[in-house]
Amino acid sequence: MSGDYGWGELAPFGCLQPPDPCLTITLDGIEFTGSAPQGFGYGITGWSGWIDGAEATGGPAPYELRDGGYETPLYGSGRTITLEGVIVARTGQELWEASDALGRILAIGRWAPMVVTEDQLGLERMMRVCRTRKPMITPRGSRRAADFTLEVQSARWEKLSPAKHYQRFYSGQAFPVENQGDYPGQMNAELVGPLTNPQLSWPGGSWTYRASIPAGEKRTVTFWDRNVRNPATTANSRLAVAGDWPYAQPGSHSYTLTGQGAGYVDLWWWSAWS
Repeated sequence: MSGDYGWGELAPFGCLQPPDPCLTITLDGIEFTGSAPQGFGYGITGWSGWIDGAEATGGPAPYELRDGGYETPLYGSGRTITLEGVIVARTGQELWEASDALGRILAIGRWAPMVVTEDQLGLERMMRVCRTRKPMITPRGSRRAADFTLEVQSARWEKLSPAKHYQRFYSGQAFPVENQGDYPGQMNAELVGPLTNPQLSWPGGSWTYRASIPAGEKRTVTFWDRNVRNPATTANSRLAVAGDWPYAQPGSHSYTLTGQGAGYVDLWWWSAWS
């Protein structure tokens, strides 16, 4: 490979055995590997925006806060992730087809999960991203390889586990919510009636829906954007909520459901990393 495509100068991330990539990225049906493709494929020679963190938003406020300070919370912004690599093909036609497939990746405005497998860390994580501009593809002189640059943007800064965690429970039951990452993870819920005043409680906090849900009706809750909606009517009843809006905090924490009625709550969440 290195003789035809110069990969020996580009071997990334210390992957000493090209057939055993230490990094794999899957996006919109295309797999990018951190080692030289064997005969055909998309190899990564460099990337940014994933391992070097997210930019902060917010900062000092130009007025005095009630606690006497001038600082406001800092949050991460969405990430701009740039992939640089090489397309390796066996024929000119194969290179043209592979380049055409890369050019179609993520039509503008379309969101898709970018799943990153990092063998060195033993982790598989993802972010939802969209394409910010068309890929830049430059064929090499051999016409059996091409360099490319692909830039995508995420809406949020945290990295999530590809598989969500799920739990169904009834009033009076307790169960653990485990976040294997180092950052608060997103949580969603579906409340299925009959339920009256269902409350989720955990060490140091609680969330209560102060209303009744008749049998056969549901309420969907996205805690991170504080949204409570009847999926049948799209009516929002966020004002019926009291207490804190929970996240899946790092580690394992016990959650308990209380309230009246024979209904149940489906709760799902993701482990998250900063």
